[in-house]
Amino acid sequence: MKKIFSRMGDGSPIEMTETELRRDLEEGTREAAARGKIPALSEDELKHLYDIMAAPYRFVSVEPGKEIVLSYDAGTLKIRRVGIAVNRIQALQIYEKLLGADTMELAHVDYSFKPIKPIVGNE
Repeated sequence: MKKIFSRMGDGSPIEMTETELRRDLEEGTREAAARGKIPALSEDELKHLYDIMAAPYRFVSVEPGKEIVLSYDAGTLKIRRVGIAVNRIQALQIYEKLLGADTMELAHVDYSFKPIKPIVGNE
């Protein structure tokens, strides 16, 4: 059975069999539909998604008009965790230009109000 190269949400590499990828797509889209209270993907939509994910190319895209919005939560913090030493503005640019982000959060390490008060002027 053919191995398919992919990446986890944190960017770490993973290899999956065709069966594992299909099962992951089916379970993930079913769970997302239940959480979002929306209809699950059809068989044709799942097959199309599988074809995109299983493509052996280094760059894969979708037809114009079939795009989705890519949003990243606290990406400016996550990119530094993997050892890329850039400031937050550069991290935003990396997500926008390299990872195709449509929306991005410019986050601080701590969301709570008390630690933010002393640095709000600099932010």
